[in-house]
Amino acid sequence: KISCLIVGTNTENNREEAMELRLLVRKRSKDKLSVISIPSNMLVDIPGYGFEKIGQAFSAGGMPKMLSTIRNFLGVKIDYWIKLDYKDFKRLANQNNFTKMISTTDETNLSLNQRLQLAEEIGEVNLTDIEIFALPVKLITLNEITYADPDKEEISQLIAKIFNIKNKKGD
Repeated sequence: KISCLIVGTNTENNREEAMELRLLVRKRSKDKLSVISIPSNMLVDIPGYGFEKIGQAFSAGGMPKMLSTIRNFLGVKIDYWIKLDYKDFKRLANQNNFTKMISTTDETNLSLNQRLQLAEEIGEVNLTDIEIFALPVKLITLNEITYADPDKEEISQLIAKIFNIKNKKGD
């Protein structure tokens, strides 16, 4: 499996914030692609900052803080990351054009060859073998701010399924 976090960012008042997030998980052995949509207003514990919208992790410390926040929350390793301008992200996400998202990057930790290879591999996945998931959340309002409150049990089950993680009981 290869995982790649794609983050669409927007800058307002000299502050860059993550507006949308997608975690792509490429299962080479089964020739499948799982895409997890992570709401930017999901309430999570940002290391060193406390509970806040996950999109704020980017403002708090760029991609390193975003990656550590998602790793801590989901409990999985993220191999690669891509940062896109939010307008490009939105346009390509609406088209489910994940290959173009990988090749249109503003910043990434993928080398050019890795980007080309990953884009090619994803382009070869049949549409019927692409699973798109939204993290299960419910909307809550705290101090007049709306947050997406994650359903941790359902998210754990979803992540276990996608990453083929067995629980400690061996179920």
